[in-house]
Amino acid sequence: MKVAFILGDGYSGSTLLDLLLGSHSRMTGVGEVDAEAFDAFLNEDQLCTCLFRASECHFWKGVLDRLRAPDGGEEFRLGASRLSPEEITQNTLRLFRAVAEASSAEVIVDSSKRLRRTQLLAAAGGFSPKVIHLLRDGRGVAYSYAKRGGEFRESLLNWKNTNIDIRNWLDGEGAPERLAVRYEDLCARPAEVVRSVCDFVGVGWEPQMMRVGRKVHHNVRGNEMRFKSKNTLIKLDETWKEHLGADELNLFEELIEPFRQQLGYC
Repeated sequence: MKVAFILGDGYSGSTLLDLLLGSHSRMTGVGEVDAEAFDAFLNEDQLCTCLFRASECHFWKGVLDRLRAPDGGEEFRLGASRLSPEEITQNTLRLFRAVAEASSAEVIVDSSKRLRRTQLLAAAGGFSPKVIHLLRDGRGVAYSYAKRGGEFRESLLNWKNTNIDIRNWLDGEGAPERLAVRYEDLCARPAEVVRSVCDFVGVGWEPQMMRVGRKVHHNVRGNEMRFKSKNTLIKLDETWKEHLGADELNLFEELIEPFRQQLGYC
C-alpha cells in the first residue's frame, strides 16, 4: 500500500490536486482524514464529496464495515479527543488499509497537510509513504486567509514557518521520498504536473484524470470546489496581484528574503 501525503499550507490547491490524483483508476483521494476532521465528518454526519451524508455514503459505509469490532461494540473513530498520538497513528493506519480494501486502490491520496501527523505515520512503517510538498506563493495564501477574516501578517508568517518546517524535515536523513509541486505550475500546466506526480507514485498517467467530474469522489473536508467537480475549471487564482498594497508586498519581501533559496518566489 502506498499513501501520497500532500503537505503545505492551507489555500495552496490541495483539494484540486487531491481530486485530480483521485481521478486515476488506481488511486483514491480521501481528502483531510486527520483525527479531528475525520471524527467530525462522522459525528456530525457531514456531506461527502459524493453529495451524500457520511451515514449514507456507500464508500465510507464500506470502509467502516471493515473496521467494525467483531463484538459489534463502538463504531470506529480515529479518537481525536481521547487517544494518544501513537494510538491515533495506529488507527489511521487501520483506516488506510480499510480504504485500500474498499477501493481496490494502489495509492491513497491524503491531503490533511499536517506535518507532525505525517511524520508519525511515516515513522510507523507498514506502508510506502510518498510526500508531495505543494507550495503556493505566500502572497496568494495570505490574501486568501485575509479575505476570510484572517490577519495578513500572521497568515504570511504561518505560510513561511509551515513550508520551512516541511522542507527541513524532507531534507533530513531518513525522510520519505518527496516531490515538490508549485500551485502556479499545476494551474498553468496541469497535465504535465499531474503526469510528474503519477511518475513519482509509480502509476501511469491517464487522460481522464484531467476531467475530475468523470469519477465519483469521497473526500472529507477541503475546498468547497469539491462539490462542483463536474464543472471544475483549472484556473490560476492570482487576484492578490490586484488587491495587495505596497505595505503588504514589502512585508512579504522582508519576511521571505532569508528563505528565498528554500521557498523561491520574488
